[in-house]
Amino acid sequence: MIRIDCPWIGTCIGLRNYGAFSLFVNSTSAVSLWSLGFCVWSLYLTSKDVHSNDGWNHFVQTISKQPIALACGLLICAGMWFVIGLAGFHCYLAFNGRTTTEELRRRFGSENPFYQGWISNIINMCCQIPKSQLHIHHIRPQMKENEQIVNKQTVVYLSQNAVNRLVIEHFAGLVLALLLSSFLNY
Repeated sequence: MIRIDCPWIGTCIGLRNYGAFSLFVNSTSAVSLWSLGFCVWSLYLTSKDVHSNDGWNHFVQTISKQPIALACGLLICAGMWFVIGLAGFHCYLAFNGRTTTEELRRRFGSENPFYQGWISNIINMCCQIPKSQLHIHHIRPQMKENEQIVNKQTVVYLSQNAVNRLVIEHFAGLVLALLLSSFLNY
């Protein structure tokens, strides 16, 4: 099994948090596209105020008025392709009902037994949280008054009456066993 630890959301990507991971990657892609569009729009509006007939001179004057917009646009353009590629890959996985491990190892080839149609696949992968299979150890079970956990074992403390009753039962069993063994020896 391949562990996929995501440093941005601080957890391992698995079945129970895949919807949150998909939302994070898709929203990051959308913000990247919006930011790039905002930088281009800002440069466009600035270029309308610049009056020059020469194309290169017009570009240089626009950049000189908005150097931050150009720097942010170039930085966003350089980095957003990784996030958009990751979002596209995970959308492809969600549409086809596959996991990353199944896709990377080509486990099913072209026939996927878990394919239920792309709408059902997206609902199953991103919108439903399956029941946890983990036992939560930090929640103590309800204990009775005479019970205690010692070394991960439940110990039941007996009252004096219960101890006396067990001793009598045990003693009666021994007496019965001695009588039977002496009867069988004759």
